[in-house]
Amino acid sequence: MFEFLLQFEVYNIFLITIGAAVIELNDENFNAQIHNQNLSLIIFYTSWCSQCTNLLMKLPEIDRKVQNISPTTNIFTVECDVDGKLTCNNYQIDSYPVLKSFRGDEEYGKFEGNRDVKSILSFMQIEASPVARKLVTSKILSESCGKKIEFVLLLVCMNNPSFTLFSSKLQKSLGEISAFYIPSITVLTRG
Repeated sequence: MFEFLLQFEVYNIFLITIGAAVIELNDENFNAQIHNQNLSLIIFYTSWCSQCTNLLMKLPEIDRKVQNISPTTNIFTVECDVDGKLTCNNYQIDSYPVLKSFRGDEEYGKFEGNRDVKSILSFMQIEASPVARKLVTSKILSESCGKKIEFVLLLVCMNNPSFTLFSSKLQKSLGEISAFYIPSITVLTRG
């Protein structure tokens, strides 16, 4: 019991030191704060979760590095066991921590991977890319081309650490469309 109280006090001090770079949201201000945001990373957490505490301690570094990728991206946190219960229920948050990206007030992507700085930055780089923004759904892709799209040919470097995140984002975004990956552009050269 004493250890939990001690951790909780340190945790509260940490949140205060984050300052304005990372903003704590609650049920009352969630929609208003993210509504006009270009891209947001939202961390849903609880005060009793040790993995959440570890992630929150990395937020200043993550925020600083995300600003190099996408200066208009904001990072927000929502405490699911205090003032953010309704918001967490609305987004079906049932484990902690959960990281989701939003464009405006629409949920855009869910981070699935190691909760280390490098993995989170790779996720945010993909979320911020113009390609990811344009390939939201097969319907939007079809409409932008003026006809039904049956497959997408995507040229990527499979050795890139962002490939796994990008390919899963593409598959989830496009749904019924098949995606073919060619690991080398030399396949397309004429002899």
